[in-house]
Parts: sequence; structure tokens; C-alpha cells
Amino acid sequence: MKLRCFNSSKIIRHLILVTTFFVLNFHSLFAQYEIQYPKWYPETKLKMLYILTGDSTTTYAKDIIDIVKTNWKLTPVSVLTNKIPESFMVNGNVFLSVTSYSKTMSKNNEVVYANDYYHLDIWTVENDFKPSKKWEDYGFIIASAELYNRTNGMGVIANEAHEDFASALFPNDYLNGMNGNIKNMIQYFNMMISHDKTISLLRDHESTAELSNLKTDTLFMPNYWYGNLNTMLGDTKETTSDYKRTAKYLENVVKSYPYKIQFVTRGELNDRIINATKNIYYVNIIQSSADKIVSVINGLNGNVIYSQTTRKSYRIKNSDLENIGKAVK
Repeated sequence: MKLRCFNSSKIIRHLILVTTFFVLNFHSLFAQYEIQYPKWYPETKLKMLYILTGDSTTTYAKDIIDIVKTNWKLTPVSVLTNKIPESFMVNGNVFLSVTSYSKTMSKNNEVVYANDYYHLDIWTVENDFKPSKKWEDYGFIIASAELYNRTNGMGVIANEAHEDFASALFPNDYLNGMNGNIKNMIQYFNMMISHDKTISLLRDHESTAELSNLKTDTLFMPNYWYGNLNTMLGDTKETTSDYKRTAKYLENVVKSYPYKIQFVTRGELNDRIINATKNIYYVNIIQSSADKIVSVINGLNGNVIYSQTTRKSYRIKNSDLENIGKAVK
């Protein structure tokens, strides 16, 4: 997957790197994770991972940076808080930032609809880059994790953090953008890249034997939808019909799971992941503009033990948890 169209104005305005491009590889649109280690990299190897952020001095940013340094094992980790010097655009250097993707569907040369996607990516510059050319045209994404914007499909996209994942506002914008989620993403990146894996989760992820642990272990499901802590209806009063209907709907969804399950706030789940000393399993739900991914993640090590993609499906349903239950053997 290549970076197609670089948005340089956001580096100047927000001091972070944001890339926007048309995704030509259709498979990537449905992947919670995509790992594509470049074939031209083996002799060079990875040398340094640079975290791109607008401000590395805040307490929250320091916590995120520490999470990345602790869980990324393949190279040393450094931080860039301004534009990337051109001299850094060499084989071996990789960069960690949020990138935004757009898939435009057209008919008779007219745009029918456009879907927006947001990923946390590790990317680099292809080895045929020449200083006389624009390096943005040579961006190559090695590892990608899809993010779930809180207001996706509800109107204006939530973007208080300006797509800076080290901003304290980032978890307000992205439902799976808390510290624990970032920890698990970095762990998964590290694990897959270190084993030279090339994966795309367009097709359902093959369930692992570890899924059988859910016969006795509790499955945690984060509350994205109502209540506080920047849920979808976080500002809605409990007495309103929308709130009541949503709460009742989610109550029935949770009941559809045949084994032990606990519905928890995002903050509660985040604390469990950050402080995990043994296996902890949770449902990871991602909705793009057009599709839904429901996975089960081990919060201790970031491993994906189950994942199912449903095209043209938007909200969590009873069948999603029923299917997890059926896969537990």
C-alpha cells in the first residue's frame, strides 16, 4: 500500500504528519490490521522508529511514548515534533503516525459517495526515492491498524486531536484510541513484523486455539454507545428515548453471548489492558463508513484470536456475539 497524496498543510498547522490518499488496494479497506513488509527491505533492516506528534512534553504524550518504547522491540524509538527532515528519509527509518484514507466511488465521472478511514500506521519511504523528487510520493505503509472514529456515520468527523495519537484528546475522537488500544496495536505490529508476516484481514481471521479460553474466561465488551467518557451519546440525558433505546439494545446484544461477558466502560477496559499481568480478552469493534469488524483481542499481548468482517453493516448485533460464542470450542 502506498501513500498517494500527502497533505503538507497539516504538518505546518498541527505539527504532525497526516497523509490522505485514495486507497487502490481494496483489501485494505476491510482490514483491522494489515502488515506488508516490503520485499526491498531485507538487506537494510529497520533502524529507528520515529513517533510523530505535535507536543511530546505533556503528561499524556509521555505516557503514550513510553507505551510505544516499552512494546516496540525491533528498533530504538525516538520522537519528532516538527516536520520530518529530508535527511531522515532513508532506508531503515520508519515513522509512526495517524493517516487518513479516502475511498471515492464514482459513476459516470460523478462521485457517488466517499468513505473515510483512519489508521495508526508504521510507514517508510521506498528505496528508489531520490532527493530531487518529492518523498511523499514514495511512502510505503508497513503496518496499519484501523481506528474507529466516534462520530463515523453520524455527521462531522470528531477531530479535536487533529489526528495526533499522542494528544490527550485522541481517545475522545477514536473509540479504540485509548492507551491500552495503542499498546495492543504496537504489540501486534511488533509481533507480525518480527515474524516477517504479510497479512490482510479482508477475509475473516482464522480463530486460534486460544479462543477456547473463553469457555471459562470473561469476555469484556467496551461501552462505545452511551454514558460518559466520550461515548456516542455521551451528552444525551439518561431520560431521553434515544438513550433508553440504545441501552436496551446493547443489553440484549450482551445477553446474546453464551459464555461469561462483562459490559464495561472504555476507561475500565483501558485500565485492565494497561495493568494486565495475565490474559484478558475483549471485543474490539470497528466501524468504517461502510463496513464493520468485530474481533477478540488478548489485552495482555495484543494477539488477535478472532475476527469477522461484515460488509455494509454498521452497528453491533446479537449475531456478532453469537458468532464469537459458536467459534469457542
